[in-house]
This record gives sequence, C-alpha cells and structure tokens, in this order.
Amino acid sequence: MKYYLTATLFIVFDIEIVVLYPWAVTFDITPTNLRRAFDTGLDADTLLERQTAVSERGTELPQPLAYTVKDVARTHGRGPLGLPHPPWSPTPWPGPCPPANHNPSGNHGSVALCRRRKGSVAGPRNIPGQG
Repeated sequence: MKYYLTATLFIVFDIEIVVLYPWAVTFDITPTNLRRAFDTGLDADTLLERQTAVSERGTELPQPLAYTVKDVARTHGRGPLGLPHPPWSPTPWPGPCPPANHNPSGNHGSVALCRRRKGSVAGPRNIPGQG
C-alpha cells in the first residue's frame, strides 16, 4: 500500500534525492505540479491523504501546504479571469485577436483561435488585420 502511494507521488511531483542521505526524498510541490496532479484526476482530499500517508510517521501536513493544495484545486481548470476556458481555445482572448503566427500553447503547427467582438470564431484566414 505504501509503495503505491509513494509511486503516485513520484509520478506527480518533481523529486530531489539528497546525496548525503540517499533514503531521504524531498518532493518539490509547486502550483504547476499540483495542476499536473489534478489533470490526472486526483482531487485535493485524495492528494492530501496520500501525502499524509507517506509523510514521516504519518504526521499532519504543514498548514501552508494544505492551504496551497486546496487553493490550487479551487482554481484548477479556470481561466486567468476566473472563467472556464472555451473548449476550442487554450487561452481566452479578452481584446483584439492575436497575430496569425501567435501560438500561446507552444505547439508549433497549430493555429490559435480567438473570439471576435460579436462572438464568432476567427481562424487563420479571417483574423482582423491579417489581410
């Protein structure tokens, strides 16, 4: 059981193994790593339970860590304005459409879509200002 819990945490979080004490492992827990955990389907309560189970002697987790996990879980899957992302766009564009060669997701070869003022979708051929 403990091996399963440890394996889950190794998959989700970045780890550092201390050279002087090879049996000591530290988990680098950041909001990015927490989002990656939530993307795999874990929820905040399950993640906190698993972290507590593998902590030294099952001690309670520090309050700032528990707060960070719950805070990231609360905002997971929401846009920068607190709104859900449209299913067709990696990021919502509140203003004018971006240039045709702009790609916020970093995946080369795909085209970023955006909303026009009237709510229509602008593709690579009809982005305003891209003649």
